[in-house]
Order: sequence, then structure tokens, then C-alpha cells
Amino acid sequence: MRDLAQSHLLQLLSLTAMDMPDALTSSEIHAKKHEFMSNLTMPTVEPSGIPQVIRGQYSSYKREVDNPNSNIETFVSLNLKSKDPNWAEAEFRLTTGKALNEKLTAILVYFGSKDPNILRFRIQPDEGIDVDLLIEKPGFTHNLRKVKMNFSYNSYFEDNNHDAYERVLVDAIRGDHLLFATKEEIMASWYLLQPILNYWQSTSDDLVIYENGGKGPSTSRLSREDSAKLKT
Repeated sequence: MRDLAQSHLLQLLSLTAMDMPDALTSSEIHAKKHEFMSNLTMPTVEPSGIPQVIRGQYSSYKREVDNPNSNIETFVSLNLKSKDPNWAEAEFRLTTGKALNEKLTAILVYFGSKDPNILRFRIQPDEGIDVDLLIEKPGFTHNLRKVKMNFSYNSYFEDNNHDAYERVLVDAIRGDHLLFATKEEIMASWYLLQPILNYWQSTSDDLVIYENGGKGPSTSRLSREDSAKLKT
């Protein structure tokens, strides 16, 4: 939660779902990101747990850290809602974990709830954008079929091997703050997630142990078929 959800995932979410800024400047973009994060609602902490959150720990973690009582999470999935009327029917899911069966970072935007069209931003590996579209197959019957449109950065840009930290260091030297989080964004993210961390300090009853190299804990109870979803 601290290493990825609070920082990386909430930043990706705000960049994806914020309102269009009036200008593509650092100050305007940060203002829109902060506005979006400020409208996210805190998960509800109940005596039995937090319905919108699943936390897990891979099976060998306690042995690796030599602490049989550790309740540190190595997996978290949480659903968030927004007070912004434009997102009234939407649901945002953040998921991250270690020791899983694959390593990837992606943003998926679902349009609709049943057989949705999906816009996917692939951040790593194989950076690019693809779209899953449900279209009608040509002919005399009304047969629908899923097709994929795919764009890969490596196919169009030869010089696409820069390390992410190179860009951060260059921007720091230039004084360009666009890729950095402001103190207002950081405070908004901690305000949102700190109640979860406070609850986790009091109990480990909701900690799910999952096998190394698997898909991680089931997140089925977080699903809502009647709402749009955006997850990372």
C-alpha cells in the first residue's frame, strides 16, 4: 500500500481520470490531478473489515523476512468511488502484488459492464496502447466478435530504450515539475489511504495468504457488474 498504491497507482489513476486541463502545463495538470484525488471517497472501515479492500501476503514471505508474525501485505486490491458527478456510476480499482505469475503494469478502461470495449495502456513491458472492440461481423447475421487494435512504441520509435529514471533526473535538472507529485497530491493520497493502514495495524484477520507464482487472492467480491471500471 505504501510503496505502490499511495504513490504510483494513485498518480496513474489521477492522470487517467482527471478533467482535461486548460493548458498542458505543469501547474494546470497538477491542479487537475489534485482536484480528482480530492474527490475520491475513503473506503468504509467496518468492525468486520473494509469491504472495498483485499490484502494478501505470498506464502513464503514470513520465512523470508524471518518474522512468523508479520502482517505486511505483498498484495492489495481496492475499489474507490468519486464524489464528482461525472464519475457517479464509475468504479476505480487499483491492484498490485508481488510474487505473482506475471509482471506487468497496465491501465484498463472498461466501457460498459457486459462484454465491454476495453482501452488498455500498456506501461511495461512492451509499452503501447491497444483497444478491444466488440464489432458486428460482416454478413447477413448479427454475429458479434471481439477484435483488437494494437499500437506498440517499439514498432514506431527506434530510440525507445531510455530508463524511466533518466527522464526524472533530466527534468529535475531542467526544473520541470510535470512528472513529480506536489505536496497537495501527496497529502490527498495519504488522507485517502491512511484509515486503511490504521485498521491493518489493529488486526491481521483479513490477510489472505496466497501461493507464490499464482494469480494472487481472488478479487471477485470487489466486482460490480452494473458499473464501469477503471483499474491498474
